[in-house]
Amino acid sequence: MISQQGLSKLKEFEGFRSKAYKPVATEKYWTIGYGHYGPDVSPNDVWSEEKATEVLMKQDLPKFTSHVESYFPNLNQHQKDAMISFCYNLGFRTDSTLYQKIKLLESRKLQNLL
Repeated sequence: MISQQGLSKLKEFEGFRSKAYKPVATEKYWTIGYGHYGPDVSPNDVWSEEKATEVLMKQDLPKFTSHVESYFPNLNQHQKDAMISFCYNLGFRTDSTLYQKIKLLESRKLQNLL
């Protein structure tokens, strides 16, 4: 799970938008809150920060938290927070350079323990 400090940073990085918007006109769906995107957002939606935080914590972050915790079980809390924020912003891809580098570092640490 993301820490309170990690959540605060993620919210700072994402920024809050109370009204639905399309970052790019050709986007299929609308975005609102702290980057919530999907078919459940309508063009005229207006959210409070409280609603945006609730959606972030209950709908958006759990899938990224689950990926990070299962793929990187040895991260400390600060590292986990950073990875959850990174994945929320850019998506979770096992072919990303960051993913590959962290996996390489983890395997080197394990080899040093043997």
